[in-house]
Amino acid sequence: MTVGDEPRDAVPEGWRKASGPKPADAPPPPEPEDAAPEPESGAAPRQRGALAVLALIAALVCCYPVWDVLRAHSSVPDRATATPSPSASVPAARPGPRPDLTTPERIRALIADLERRTGRTEVVSFSVSDGFAWATVPVPGDRERFENHTYGSGRGWSSFTGSGGTDAADSTPIDLAAIDWDVLGGLYRRVDAELGFPTRPRRTLRLKAGLAARGPFRATPPELSVELDDHTRIGWVEARVDGTVTEVHKPVRYAFSAPPRPDATGPAG
Repeated sequence: MTVGDEPRDAVPEGWRKASGPKPADAPPPPEPEDAAPEPESGAAPRQRGALAVLALIAALVCCYPVWDVLRAHSSVPDRATATPSPSASVPAARPGPRPDLTTPERIRALIADLERRTGRTEVVSFSVSDGFAWATVPVPGDRERFENHTYGSGRGWSSFTGSGGTDAADSTPIDLAAIDWDVLGGLYRRVDAELGFPTRPRRTLRLKAGLAARGPFRATPPELSVELDDHTRIGWVEARVDGTVTEVHKPVRYAFSAPPRPDATGPAG
């Protein structure tokens, strides 16, 4: 063993002074504090370097399970393993066209629905269009209040009680179930021919109950109205509930709509 490898405090200073003559096998006295240590041999630094590398590898191995557990419980997904959400990869479904509720079959289905909902089929007004329906039903025993029922395709019915609109209190309710809705086929063909829209417009059917006689005014019968609208022009035809046409109102252009293009084809309104 070299002198430099010896512990400096192996022999206390006081022990040497009090022990008398030094034994033959006693270790040499320590070197002064300011003495320079002997240079180490080449094998010692290599051993210490290898031990340092082994210690670093052991530390990394011990830390890996801790990192793995933290990543597993982290709320932030790993970018390498994250999968895209369905909303990002699957496009949203587009709503299809609304059904035309103005056909006789669908009108009968709406009336049956309304009867199941209210228990009656008498109304003072009734309207159907593409995907929507409206019905104003009188409240028994109250001439000032009415049940307003609105149907939306895909949403069902919604209702509220309130006013029935202009002339509702003076109207004579009409029974929807008593009308022959098969007359609508011929009426629609007449309306298309009279109004002459070049494209297929939106169609709305309205039924308004007649008014009761009041003072000098005589009672009026219920009437139908078939309205066509292509978002630039609107026209309508009035008829009795048996399909007889009484008035034709030719299409008129909306005030805010753009004028027709010079190359537009089809009959003018």
